[in-house]
Amino acid sequence: MIAGNEAVDVQVTLEKANCSSLRSYTDTLSDNLGFVGLADDTQLRKLMTRVSQNTNWKQYFTDYEKNSANLNPIYTTSVDSDKASIIDTVLRDSGLPDVLDFVDIEAVANKAKRDSRIDTRGYDRLTVEQQISDACKQLSITTDNRSVYNQSESLLNNLNLRDRAIIAEQLDLNQDADTLS
Repeated sequence: MIAGNEAVDVQVTLEKANCSSLRSYTDTLSDNLGFVGLADDTQLRKLMTRVSQNTNWKQYFTDYEKNSANLNPIYTTSVDSDKASIIDTVLRDSGLPDVLDFVDIEAVANKAKRDSRIDTRGYDRLTVEQQISDACKQLSITTDNRSVYNQSESLLNNLNLRDRAIIAEQLDLNQDADTLS
């Protein structure tokens, strides 16, 4: 009977500690949500940046617009998933890769024209083969002693990897922006 009473007393003490921990957690959460709500107003955000004593809050208010621009619900998932599977899902939903066959050199050249790393000035005067060769040179892809199809294959692989890298960067930005430090 005494041992049972002690077990009950220990359990009551643990429950009291849990309740006080929950109370302090909800108070902190409520305060944080109140501060976050202030960020929507530009003037309040400037004021909070000046008066905040916590460097994390200062950074939050300073970077609020940039972080808000990086938020994208496509990259926000409710399940723990590895980065590669999220990237695959976003690529598939975006219709990428949009060119699958390196033998279709015209499609590869058109995809290369849309890549921001490639300077396409004067491309209208070049043949499709020359466009692929020039794009390869600009991306430091070897062209010497390689057929246009080998160049096209290497270029397409590079462009598709770039699509993955862009999605991965956007995913990272979204995760950084969606985290309160």
